[in-house]
Amino acid sequence: MARTSQREPKAAPPATIPEVTDADVKAAQAAAKEAMDLIGELEERVINGDDTVTPDEIAAQESLGRFARLRAAATLRKAAGAKEAARLRDCQILHDEMTAYAGQDGQRLADLYQAIYDAREEFRSIMEERNDTVLSWHQRAQALDISQEDGRPTPKANDGLISLGRGTFAVKTDITVFGHEDIDNYLGTHEKAIPFDADAVQAKIARLRQIDTPDQRTVPEYIYRGPNGALLERDRPFTDEEVARTGVRRITAAEAWPE
Repeated sequence: MARTSQREPKAAPPATIPEVTDADVKAAQAAAKEAMDLIGELEERVINGDDTVTPDEIAAQESLGRFARLRAAATLRKAAGAKEAARLRDCQILHDEMTAYAGQDGQRLADLYQAIYDAREEFRSIMEERNDTVLSWHQRAQALDISQEDGRPTPKANDGLISLGRGTFAVKTDITVFGHEDIDNYLGTHEKAIPFDADAVQAKIARLRQIDTPDQRTVPEYIYRGPNGALLERDRPFTDEEVARTGVRRITAAEAWPE
């Protein structure tokens, strides 16, 4: 079902990028490791007899290594603070979005829910009125000794072109069949819920549109009566061989459905 709201769902904004990132921390830690590795290399050269390495050179590299470690620790601390600051900014963005959203839906949803209830009650009222009307017609037709439906395309002329449904509260004219509609089939009950998916709703809508549709049957061109008395309506004739084999005989509409 298409959305009727003018407000589309808002995508979450991209997270705020901290001023000091994990990449900065990794770079500082890599620089510190490199400085400390150089100290080890100098010491290894001395152990291996390299007389060109001086104490001052080792001391200077140790100082650089210690400073690099301090820089790495400082970068890590800054990154933690930057992450928290970015998180708080995103919290504020979310808060502002929620605040702006507040108060926009309550009354509209309440009105829509009331409209659903009102439409449901109106549907029930109109359907009950229709069913009562059809039932009253059925009772009046019974009182007038009108015949039950017997399969003829058009009700008997001497019954006012009206017939009663066989075993139902339906009543038929030469134009329309009026039936008793089960309201719970459309609205459901506490005990029996009905599906409200698109296909189920469209099927019920189609059914409702048909209740006033003319239901005129044409007289079939070929009517036969079988050996057991059953009527057979066809759009083409039986062949001579089929007639001989089945024992059917062709009759007129007046013979099939006498007044």
